[in-house]
Amino acid sequence: MPRRFVRELTNGESIDEVFLVSEKQIRPTRNGTTYLHLDLRDRTGVIAARLWNVNEQQTRAFEKGDFLAIRGRVQPVSYTH
Repeated sequence: MPRRFVRELTNGESIDEVFLVSEKQIRPTRNGTTYLHLDLRDRTGVIAARLWNVNEQQTRAFEKGDFLAIRGRVQPVSYTH
């Protein structure tokens, strides 16, 4: 399967690619657990990613600037106020 770049990703698509972690933040959920908010980058752009219900070991497994193998599904982000 050929490489999929950020600019080529579409809603609902499954991905299994390697991206550069250009931003990493540990954030709390509404119910008190934590999740990772990541910005993933390649030469074509940046996409936001979330990893839900993470533990301490998962938060320490990589840092900003590392390359990370990502497996997931592309979904639009909706914000409610």
